[in-house]
Parts: sequence; C-alpha cells; structure tokens
Amino acid sequence: MNKITHGNYVGMTTCQILVEAEHSASAIVLQPEYASPEEAIGAISVELLKSGKSLTFKEIQLVLIVRMKLSSGEAQQTILREALMLVTNKSLF
Repeated sequence: MNKITHGNYVGMTTCQILVEAEHSASAIVLQPEYASPEEAIGAISVELLKSGKSLTFKEIQLVLIVRMKLSSGEAQQTILREALMLVTNKSLF
C-alpha cells in the first residue's frame, strides 16, 4: 500500500511518499525531507554508516547530488545544495 503524508512544520510544507513492504512491518521513505543542510549531512552520514559504506566527503557529495536531482521541491533542493556546498568546502581543506 502506498501512502502520501503531508505536514506543516515552521512554515514549511513537507511531503513524504511511503511504500510499505508486504513482508515488512516498516515503511521505506523514498525521498526524505530535511529541515536544514546540517540535518541532511547528518542523516546521509548515518545512512552510509548503516549500509556499511565508507564515510567520505566524496560519498556524501554523491548522495547529496543524487537527492538534489531527484527532489522536486524547491525548498529541498535549496537545502541539499547548501549541504553540498558545506561538504565541498570542508573537503577542500
């Protein structure tokens, strides 16, 4: 069963599309919503560690770019772009 949820948080409208697996009790979030660039970087870092991948600036940048390209919301694209700039600036030093 697919479910779309909406919510207003601090003046920002968020929308998540959830897909419930038939044999699983948990839902999979296809496109997560972030409130800030720092939250996006933190969440992506946790996802990479949980998946067993290495936590590098390049890996975080790749995920941010993919999520930014897949995001249809202007607010989320802005947050992801700012997160990408933060990670890119950190990797230069």
